[in-house]
Amino acid sequence: MRYPREVVDEVRLQNDIVEVISQYVPLKQKGSSYFGLCPFHNEKTASFSVNSEKQFYYCFGCGAAGNVFSFLMEMENCDFPEAMKRLAERAHITLPEPEKNAQAIAAEQLKKRLFEMHTLAGRRGQRREPICKNGRWTPVWQENSA
Repeated sequence: MRYPREVVDEVRLQNDIVEVISQYVPLKQKGSSYFGLCPFHNEKTASFSVNSEKQFYYCFGCGAAGNVFSFLMEMENCDFPEAMKRLAERAHITLPEPEKNAQAIAAEQLKKRLFEMHTLAGRRGQRREPICKNGRWTPVWQENSA
């Protein structure tokens, strides 16, 4: 899934990184930057820097760095499309349907199929359903003795 570059830029520009990060981390202004405790590792002194002019963050302790999208993705444990939706909602921007090329459609179908396979595999393990081995259905609990 891809959003047009103009839409991504608009969402990024409408969400000030200092305001977004301040919802998760208390920040104090020092000069043109803001500092706070890094949310990505434990520390006692503020080494997490947010630059409002350049719209990026950097932690001098652990090296974490990025923009408003990468911060939200890390904090909320979500992917880019989800971060894009959340930030667009925050800025009251209506998103167009993302462009899907053939590769994105194939990847989405593969992801869906893998999810279905893992779900079925998990159910089989819980229910102890029989498995097919050499054309014969064998109960799981007899698999090793057959």
